[in-house]
Amino acid sequence: MLDVTAEIARTGPSSAWVLAISYGAQHVAAAFGDRVREELCRDDPL
Repeated sequence: MLDVTAEIARTGPSSAWVLAISYGAQHVAAAFGDRVREELCRDDPL
C-alpha cells in the first residue's frame, strides 16, 4: 500500500492522499463483524 501510494504521489499528491484515506477506511471497515460490514455495504440506506 505504501509503495503504491508513494508512486502515485510522485505525479499526483492529492490523488495519493485520497488513495491513502480510502484504503484506511476500507481497512477499518474490514475489521468489523459480518453484520456491520453488511450494513455498510448494502444498497438500501437507512
